[in-house]
Amino acid sequence: MDSHDLLIYFGGAVKALAKPEIRLFNDVDLAGKAVVGGYSVRFDDEGQARDLDGNWFTSNTYFGAHEGDGCDVVFHHTIPVTAKGLKAETALSLADHLFQPAKATKDELGIWVEAVLDLADDYEKFVSQLAEAGKLGWSSGTSLHLARVRTAAGKSVRYPRAGALDRWPIIEHSLTPTPSEPRNRALPIKAFLGIESEESAIKAMNLSRTVSGVHEAFRLLFDPEYKRDAYCIEVWDEFVVARLDGSFYKIPYKMSDDEMKFAGREDWAIVKEKREWIEVKSLYALQFDEFRRQQADRPKTGESTPVEQPAGGESVAAALLRDLEQLHAMLPS
Repeated sequence: MDSHDLLIYFGGAVKALAKPEIRLFNDVDLAGKAVVGGYSVRFDDEGQARDLDGNWFTSNTYFGAHEGDGCDVVFHHTIPVTAKGLKAETALSLADHLFQPAKATKDELGIWVEAVLDLADDYEKFVSQLAEAGKLGWSSGTSLHLARVRTAAGKSVRYPRAGALDRWPIIEHSLTPTPSEPRNRALPIKAFLGIESEESAIKAMNLSRTVSGVHEAFRLLFDPEYKRDAYCIEVWDEFVVARLDGSFYKIPYKMSDDEMKFAGREDWAIVKEKREWIEVKSLYALQFDEFRRQQADRPKTGESTPVEQPAGGESVAAALLRDLEQLHAMLPS
């Protein structure tokens, strides 16, 4: 899955749990550990708390076979955070860190999630301190192609559309630094990263959905007739360019109520192939390459990753906590 196909939804606050508050790890030896918990998802069966895009979770939303239980826990959806004084190496190490898999349970309010943090680990101790300071929230992640919305007409359609979220198979839980005004809404990862405006990211997501839908409809319609010698080459607003039996055709199509209709053969036009390929690379990809270049210099798997000790006797966790205070002002709100 392309990381840009990730959808995230901000949930409730993460709390550092005292022993009586622990619901899912109360039979585990917690010496030297800390447990954090909260609602990753909250239900709204009446649709009164729908987000700005007209979406909301209900108790009937499908969250996957295990409803988030056993999913990996990551920090900030594996996005390296940026804060003054925080080294890229430290940010990448934190983004790459996998916490112990979460335990999750569905109750009448939503999906309650707990995670165990190892206080002997500098990064996990730091995250524990963030939770104690009220600086973290849960957010859940799913893949764009898995998300579905139940429309007012009762039809389950691909996201994004207004309506109750019908399917949201949880593929990760993230401990996310809380923006000053947390948005209780689904958000394309590109908008969260600041690569694109939210409007542009959603527009691009809609376009991607349309193109994928056209390709799939074309395959289902023409594959049986042409015995797999049918290829949809390019998709335009009102037509596709396709190869059938070795020839290229311009084939008009229309889409209405999520149904794709292709024009009859009498309206097809024979076209000639002419292409020009231009190499491009997104700013995000360039930044990610730089992070990976730095990561290549890190110790191999199985070796310890040294964490630079700040001057003045300050603990690593305290230094990280101090450096990341500025993150909240930088996050989109």
